[in-house]
Amino acid sequence: MNALTVLFLIGLMWGIKELIYGTFLWLQRRKIRHNLRVEITQRNFAVARNELMRLALKGEVDVNSASFKRIYFLNTGLMRRPDQYPEMSNAIARVFLSNEETEPDEELKRESKTWSPGFREVVKATAKAMDYIVLDYSWLVRLAFRLEKSVHPDSTPRQMLSRAAREIENKEKTISDIRRTQRVMYMMAAI
Repeated sequence: MNALTVLFLIGLMWGIKELIYGTFLWLQRRKIRHNLRVEITQRNFAVARNELMRLALKGEVDVNSASFKRIYFLNTGLMRRPDQYPEMSNAIARVFLSNEETEPDEELKRESKTWSPGFREVVKATAKAMDYIVLDYSWLVRLAFRLEKSVHPDSTPRQMLSRAAREIENKEKTISDIRRTQRVMYMMAAI
């Protein structure tokens, strides 16, 4: 073996070691990023749910109302299923992108007129948590949102998806209840 072959083998072994080490670090970073996203998502929904429970204990919201039940179960359901966050993100994004025009539940519309300012804040916090889950668990939506922010700096994920929804005619029926709840949250929080 001449010196050139030895140098080549050493370089090849060093390159393989660096490739293995780099792949390991990439996988570790990816796992840490996922764990961080799960923690943030759960915290966002937990904060909204805890505030909702605080309002219920103070008597500012009726625990038998449709509004309380929808928001409570939405926050709890989304908070407790971290294994399904990517699927939920895609489902919620598809709902936003579908062109389906659904009317909010009449009972929720009626109740929204009597919501306290604290309950409206819970609704807004829940809506923002849903925006976060859509944005953070879909690399495609995240990429599109970064491009959207360069054109519309004040845009939110919901606004971006709503703009895209106007151009899409594909309707998704299986998750219309999520869309209805999401619309109610945004519409009624503004009242």
